[in-house]
Amino acid sequence: WDPQAALAAQLALPGNRSREYNIANIYGRWATTDPQAALASALQLKDAAARDNSVRRVLSQIALTDAPGAIQAASQLTGRMREQALGEIARIWAGRDAAAALQWAQNAPKESERRATLRSIMPELARSDIQSAVRFLESLPVGTLKNELVGSLLGTWSYTDPQAMMNWVNSQPPGALKKNALIQAINQLSYQAPVTAAPLLS
Repeated sequence: WDPQAALAAQLALPGNRSREYNIANIYGRWATTDPQAALASALQLKDAAARDNSVRRVLSQIALTDAPGAIQAASQLTGRMREQALGEIARIWAGRDAAAALQWAQNAPKESERRATLRSIMPELARSDIQSAVRFLESLPVGTLKNELVGSLLGTWSYTDPQAMMNWVNSQPPGALKKNALIQAINQLSYQAPVTAAPLLS
């Protein structure tokens, strides 16, 4: 299989979503055998949408076996593409080692990247270790980030143990966090199973 020939065939076609999808798939496959060459090539694409999708696909493929290496590569990017790539890498890493991903995210160099990566990690951490997810959330200062992560936590917890989730929400002291958590919990449970949710919300 010749990835460059496959790319040339796609690049000769008119630009559309199908073309972007196919190009990203080629890069994803290429990254399984030569990730550095695939990344270098993807970064040279002139079509911005195809470039961004393909770079993220390559970095996601690298993250499956070498998350720190993928982060190092993504750190060379700029702007929104960098932030999105880091968030996706963090999500993949958290699915394999949530504690390590969380430790890295807490020390992300930029506040916007810290927020983006923590939002990606929280659902995976909640799936693998709900108590660690709760402890981390409770350790954060009151503010926008904490409120954002409440939604990520409850979105997962409502599926795995809705009773424990409601017990935690009701145990929170009065204030903006509890109000936000209660709204999130009601929305989650009402959407998932309104009949079985009714006793938990009473």
